[in-house]
Amino acid sequence: MPGYHAGFLEDVVPTTEIVPADRAGGTVNGAGVDMTGYDGVVFLINVGVIIGAGTLDARAVGDELANFASPTNIVDADSAGLAAIAQVTNTAPNTVHVLNVFRPPYQYVRLVHIVTTNNVASGVVAIRYRAQGRTPPTWPNGAEHVGIRAS
Repeated sequence: MPGYHAGFLEDVVPTTEIVPADRAGGTVNGAGVDMTGYDGVVFLINVGVIIGAGTLDARAVGDELANFASPTNIVDADSAGLAAIAQVTNTAPNTVHVLNVFRPPYQYVRLVHIVTTNNVASGVVAIRYRAQGRTPPTWPNGAEHVGIRAS
């Protein structure tokens, strides 16, 4: 998109949310991402093998505190439903699901990852993005971004 971020995505900060693994039934809370200086966060949910009747649900929650002392489900302003993906079943293994939370009402956002019944291999990456002219916080230690303008 010419003109947007001067043609680069330097402002995009990838953060690993949930380590890819076979998850048995249960709920896993991802690491929270600080939305200070950002307009939104995209959660990329990579689903691999789903064993038997295993299912995966994922929804976004937010809080004003980094420790998520009072996590609150984020609601879609258009539909009034939860900011969540449709349940993934064993009919949709090896797929990528995207949950985009634009201008969340909380400073911190994380993904809640719920597996029922059997194992589901999955992993999540959060990518924060921002509008032009806003200043994001510094990159986390060890993170790197290389911008290249192709000719």
